[in-house]
Amino acid sequence: MNVISLKKSYMVIFVIIILIINTFPAAAFADSIPNYGNIKLLFTGPFADHSPFGDAAPVIINDVPRFILTPQKEGPFILGGRVYLPMRLVFQILGYDVNWQKDNPIIEISKNGEKIVVDPVGKTVQKGEKITSVPMLLINDRYYIALRAFSEVTGDDILWESDTRTVIYKIKGAKGVLPPVRIVDIKYKETQKSYGYFINGKIHEAIVEGNEITYTLKNTCGVTIAKDSLIRLSNTWNLGENKKASFPDGGSTIRGYDAYKRELKPGGFTGEQKIFTAYGNYEILIFGVVGKDEYVNRVSSYPMPPDTAGWE
Repeated sequence: MNVISLKKSYMVIFVIIILIINTFPAAAFADSIPNYGNIKLLFTGPFADHSPFGDAAPVIINDVPRFILTPQKEGPFILGGRVYLPMRLVFQILGYDVNWQKDNPIIEISKNGEKIVVDPVGKTVQKGEKITSVPMLLINDRYYIALRAFSEVTGDDILWESDTRTVIYKIKGAKGVLPPVRIVDIKYKETQKSYGYFINGKIHEAIVEGNEITYTLKNTCGVTIAKDSLIRLSNTWNLGENKKASFPDGGSTIRGYDAYKRELKPGGFTGEQKIFTAYGNYEILIFGVVGKDEYVNRVSSYPMPPDTAGWE
């Protein structure tokens, strides 16, 4: 084979490779990359209220709907046509204690004498004598289980609200109370936040990495919500320690309470809201209307007058 023929052969092979890459990437590669786009978690059922400071014995309040926001790569995603939920986060919100050591593949989950054993290697979950095979993934040192598998294991009802891309997790025995609004658009930006604090008269600085989370609310209750009536209760929780998140100086965060300062008509949207969430933490957001949604008054908070605290 002469040099010219050899070059032609290489050119033909190159063209074939390019055609293959351009023909199959969407089908072949898209299903192998998690899609985190605009997916929200909404739980409804019993809520463990640890007081605004998070330092009291929990009081269980029934039928409290709350959104859970995490940094993007620590939250739910879609892969291969399935919605996957972060296992530890979900079981912790359900009130289970999660015991997992990196040197031991078996994960033990317990609550009120009930025990669930997760085997990530065999991809099975055992509850009592029943062993269930579940789709399970390990990504960034976090285990994820397919949405439907959670309902099979726990007996809870889990729905996918397609128009708002919301996973609605109704805890077994709950009435299924839903909030008057939905988070309809959520965006993430990797960033850092600087905290300055004093120790022994000296100024110290801590840099915390996380996500700036931007979200918008939509009125889905079918009636107009009067100004200063839509209440937001916000809490920051630490996933690893399962307790109220703290600042770098050791100080504890406090459950926030504020009100939307404008009227919100049916189908109407609020302006964008921004919060910073550090990696390893998650936000608990409870929305309700004063005088209508009883759970707003039952969750302990320190209300500030609507004319001094609120958002637009």
